[in-house]
Amino acid sequence: MASSFNPMKKLIFFISIAILGASCEKDADIQLPKIDPMIGVYGFLEAGEPLQIELTDVRSIYEPIDRTNNGRILGALVTVTQGDSVYTLTELGTGLYGHNHFVVAGATYQIQVQKSGYKTASATCTVPTYEVGQIEMEYLAMPDIDLDSTRRFGFRFKDKAGERNYYRFGLIGRFDNNTGSEVYFSTYNLSDDNKDGQEMYTGLGSSYLWGSSQTQHLQAEATIITMNEDLFKYQTSYDAYWMSEDNPFAEPVIMYSNITNGVGIFGGLIRKVYTVQIY
Repeated sequence: MASSFNPMKKLIFFISIAILGASCEKDADIQLPKIDPMIGVYGFLEAGEPLQIELTDVRSIYEPIDRTNNGRILGALVTVTQGDSVYTLTELGTGLYGHNHFVVAGATYQIQVQKSGYKTASATCTVPTYEVGQIEMEYLAMPDIDLDSTRRFGFRFKDKAGERNYYRFGLIGRFDNNTGSEVYFSTYNLSDDNKDGQEMYTGLGSSYLWGSSQTQHLQAEATIITMNEDLFKYQTSYDAYWMSEDNPFAEPVIMYSNITNGVGIFGGLIRKVYTVQIY
């Protein structure tokens, strides 16, 4: 016997499912984690330069973004102690605080930041003492394609024996008319782990020159920063963070911080710049 098709029964069946599904819906009362706002401290203490600190407002992702003052913290009490000396920093601009004390290589500094509505943030750092004495530059010119060319640079230097040292470097190729072209490396950070007192090598980085391969003059301007360990860890995590940006397959990166009751970095460094004439 042929079965009969009843469209009305089918319509009632789907309506019943819809009503049943709607009756199962409930308002979920999810308690989002409560995270107090924190002070972001960004202090890069460079030997021979005045004290300067930047403060930012750091809040949970569940809270609305406060764009007042571009997220910078105003009106904070910032003190930096070095030995028996205490320096109270002056607000220089939006979130920027400074003092005319020049940072001393080898000195240890403590920072304390107080602001109503936040926990007091603090940190300690010791400024390195080792300055790289000299470098040995490497240069390689790749075959030109039309008027475009690739120039490769790298350099070597000696690590100081008997102490842990951490380095960050950069290099700019300066062509005719002082035109600068950044050299890109696979990493910009080096440590003397298992290389104490030995030669350090940056590897070869690449600089791209578009539309003007025939240059008459070329200089390599290399910068080497000797950092303390905290700053080295911060810079390494910072680079990893930017390398993973917009990469759906990259693992999450946790930014390193040495700030108690806050986030950010309070680190020491010595900067040296070397200029080498290539041709």
